[in-house]
Amino acid sequence: MSIPRIHRNAKYLGLSLFHSNHKSQDFNYILEKLQERLTGWKAKVLSRAGRLTLINSVGLAIPLYTMQSVPVPLSVCNKVDALIRKFW
Repeated sequence: MSIPRIHRNAKYLGLSLFHSNHKSQDFNYILEKLQERLTGWKAKVLSRAGRLTLINSVGLAIPLYTMQSVPVPLSVCNKVDALIRKFW
């Protein structure tokens, strides 16, 4: 029976199968993806209600799946929080 080797950066359902000793670096992709979205939204003229709706429906959905599946370090959660606060 031939079983293929899995690379260290392999992903399944969008999540890394392996984590390094630097867990906060493993979750940088969440911060990068959220930063991309927030930067795009900042260019648009949005009301406070529009910003709140975007953050709740899309912005918080980005890290949610990962947080449900894998324990995310508190430092990453704090950085997500800071990005959202800066968007206001």
